[in-house]
Amino acid sequence: MIYELLTADYMMHYQAIRIAVSIIGVAIASYFDIFNNKNIPDKILFPFLMIGILIALVDFGLLTIYSFMIAIIIGIIGYFAYRAGQMGAGDVLILMTLCFLLPIYPSEINTTRIQGINTGFQQLPFILSVIIYSGIAFIFYIFIVFTPKIIKYLRAGRIKIHLYQLLYSILMIIVLIMFMYIAARIPIISIWYLILITILVFASIYFTLFKEGLHKIMITNEPINKIEDQEVIAIESMDKAIVNRYKIKKVFRKKDAARLKKAGINKLPVYSGMPLFIPFILIGLILSLVLGDIISLLSS
Repeated sequence: MIYELLTADYMMHYQAIRIAVSIIGVAIASYFDIFNNKNIPDKILFPFLMIGILIALVDFGLLTIYSFMIAIIIGIIGYFAYRAGQMGAGDVLILMTLCFLLPIYPSEINTTRIQGINTGFQQLPFILSVIIYSGIAFIFYIFIVFTPKIIKYLRAGRIKIHLYQLLYSILMIIVLIMFMYIAARIPIISIWYLILITILVFASIYFTLFKEGLHKIMITNEPINKIEDQEVIAIESMDKAIVNRYKIKKVFRKKDAARLKKAGINKLPVYSGMPLFIPFILIGLILSLVLGDIISLLSS
C-alpha cells in the first residue's frame, strides 16, 4: 500500500479551485499574521483546514489517502517544531491544509517527473517545494533585515565572536570547497543544486557566527500580562533553576500567567522580534506555482 501511494501516477481534479483556495487562504492568514500581532483567528484557520479536507475527500481515491498521509507527516513534524518553539500552531495548520489542497503539482505546471534520475517516485509532494522555497526566502530576509543591526552591535562591542564559532565557519568553508571540487568532476550535479548547497552552508555560518546578535535583536523582556498566547519564550536565556522550578515552557500559554505572577515572575524574555513565517509560506506557495518543483529544478 505504501509503495502504491508513493509511486502512483495521480490525477488531481478541481485544480483551479484548489490553487485559488490555497492562495486566498494563505494570503488571508498572512494578513492576520502581519497586522494582527501574529494572531490568526481560529475562525480563519479551522474553516480553511476543513475546506482543504473536504476538497480532498470529494474525489476520493488513492490521492485522498496520499493527501492525508502527507498531512499527517507534516502535522507530526510540525507538532514537535511547535513544542520546541520553532513554529507557531497556525504555521503547522496552514502547511497541513496545503497538503490537502495541493498534495501534488497541478498538471499544468507538473515538473515532478525527474528526467534521468531514478527516484522511484511518480509524484513528489507539492508541500516539499513550498517549504524549501519558503526557507530560502526566510534566510534572505534574515540576512537583509538583521545584518545592519548585527554590524552595529559588532562595532559597539555588544556581541563577540568566539573561537569555536570561527573554527566551525572555517571547517564549513573547507567542506564547501571540497564539495565544489568534487562536483566539478561530476557533470550530473546541477548548478542549481550547487547554489542551494552554497546558500545553506553560508546560512549555517551566518547563524553560528551571529547567534548572540540575533538573540539580542529578537528577544525583549515583556510583562506577563502583555505576552500573547503561544508566544515563544527564550527560556535558554533564563536561569535553568527558575525555569525548572516554575515549569516555564518554551511556548507561553495565557493560562499560566496567573500562576507565574503569583510566584513573583512579572516579566519573561520573549522572541518578540522573531520574523513571521506564514508570509514566507505564501511566498513559497507562489514560487512553487510559478517556478515549478524545486527538486526538478535542482536536477536540471
